[in-house]
Amino acid sequence: MLGYRHAFHAGNHADVLKHVTLVATLRHLMRKDAPLTLIDTHAGAGVYRLDDGAAQTSGEALDGIARLQALRKEAGAHTAALRLELRALQAAGRYADIPPLVDQLVKRKVYGATEADLIRTVAHAQVLQQSASDPAGLRSYWNRLSDADQQIPRIAAAGARAFLTHDFGVPADYQ
Repeated sequence: MLGYRHAFHAGNHADVLKHVTLVATLRHLMRKDAPLTLIDTHAGAGVYRLDDGAAQTSGEALDGIARLQALRKEAGAHTAALRLELRALQAAGRYADIPPLVDQLVKRKVYGATEADLIRTVAHAQVLQQSASDPAGLRSYWNRLSDADQQIPRIAAAGARAFLTHDFGVPADYQ
């Protein structure tokens, strides 16, 4: 057990189960008016990026995300699991999966319109940035965005930066 490094196992199914249980327990305990103190004695580094090389090595985080998505289908309205899935998708850099999940969180009144718009905007901008090296994927994603989304300054800027990295058939005399 001395060789265990959590960075390689962060986000796996056991980690997901632990966090879903912890969130549900804390939410239950916080219903009371009494003060609550939580001390995590085994937090390790505290934050583990799921898109980091160590987490990508084992692929366990993808399994954890898949189990969260399955839980969403089974549990339906369990908002703690949906919020945990949102954080897992953000940590794994799977930004294209975030807007539909945010729509569900808004429907369940977890986020208001302003918060949801900000999360969606950041997600769209990240997808555009990630797609900069794939001209076909970039064009496809941009075309799927609504006209209103394309005009949001942060999304428009991310799109412009991504498109400027490619030629896209611009005549040589305009370059």
